[in-house]
Amino acid sequence: MKPIWAKRYDPAVPLTLSYPDIALPELLTRSAARNPDCAAIRYYGRVICYRELDRLANQFARALIGLQLKKGAVIGLMLPNLPQAVIGYYGSLRAGAIVTTINPLYVENEIEYQVKDSGCEVILALEQFYPRIKPLLGRTCLSHVILTGVEDYLPWLKRLLYPLTKAKREARRSPGSFGPSVHRLRQLMSGSGEPPAVPVGGDDIALLQYTGGTTGLPKGVVLTHRNLVANAWQCCHWMPSLRQGQEVFLGVLPFFHVYGMSACQNLAITVGASLALLPRFQVADVLETIARERVTVFPGIPAMYSAINNHQRLERYDLRSVRLCISGAGPLPQSVQDRFEALTGAHLVEGYGLTEASPVTHVNPIDSVSGNRPRGSIGLPLSDTDAKIVDVETGERD
Repeated sequence: MKPIWAKRYDPAVPLTLSYPDIALPELLTRSAARNPDCAAIRYYGRVICYRELDRLANQFARALIGLQLKKGAVIGLMLPNLPQAVIGYYGSLRAGAIVTTINPLYVENEIEYQVKDSGCEVILALEQFYPRIKPLLGRTCLSHVILTGVEDYLPWLKRLLYPLTKAKREARRSPGSFGPSVHRLRQLMSGSGEPPAVPVGGDDIALLQYTGGTTGLPKGVVLTHRNLVANAWQCCHWMPSLRQGQEVFLGVLPFFHVYGMSACQNLAITVGASLALLPRFQVADVLETIARERVTVFPGIPAMYSAINNHQRLERYDLRSVRLCISGAGPLPQSVQDRFEALTGAHLVEGYGLTEASPVTHVNPIDSVSGNRPRGSIGLPLSDTDAKIVDVETGERD
């Protein structure tokens, strides 16, 4: 028996799907095989194609193995949206490691809690974060720190001209001055680009994603490769107009949050899209990036769309390339939705999810938006997702 919401699905969205029995990095492997020369990452003028991203992920995986990391070790990624975040994520998973993303804004005691609770053995982080990480070496399970710079994957001229601030000069000490447990990412990435011989399956743990800090200490949600692949697959089929190897995703949602990780990073890799990366949301940078890179898919939050709507010089930017936008992490006001769609011609719809579900569970129909679409709704359950409404008091009565 079909659920009552099935009749509201977009016509091309199936009620049930067949899911690939693969580990998450296989999505990158497949896109690299289909679209080896297509841009996977665009970062301030630097373009990394899928063939190169696949190789870089393999090199990082081998670097971890070279540090004597075993399958099941926990790797912390403490990075904004940089190429290194994508490389470190897929490379760690290819090495059979478990990823835990660490908010770059965390202070020392917050980092220490997550390191100890997750059993994190290695952290990949920006150099300027090292003073908050250094005290954990020797007093926790953390045994290695891999440092990288914002400029490491910039085009060569921008890297050359990167401002020599005091912080940068201090961070640019030789690796030995930090001690034997601290390594430079670029120096670790000189090994073979062949896939490591580590068997990784769908039921292996991929992610310890920390959440729930508003109700006490954050708790690590355990997500398997199968969980993450399934959610990427569901999101992909919810938007059947996505074009393999042709889309450009705006990567401004933080990838250390499960929403940005799944609905932007993993989904983009699944469809062989380009990720136009921005380390933080600044409305002028976002507008320039959309116009320059011809962004077509923009996952975001209501505050981002509202900031664009209210920018005083919108006439300077061509935003008409944007086609599909999903808003999450809070209610989408109708006025924001209507204004953004009028400006761009895009379809902007609200969705909902939770970390424990990898995370997306509901999205409004997006491909065939009609005038009578529901307002203020989190949307319909994705393919193969069950939902029911229960009483607030007990949570047991339908």
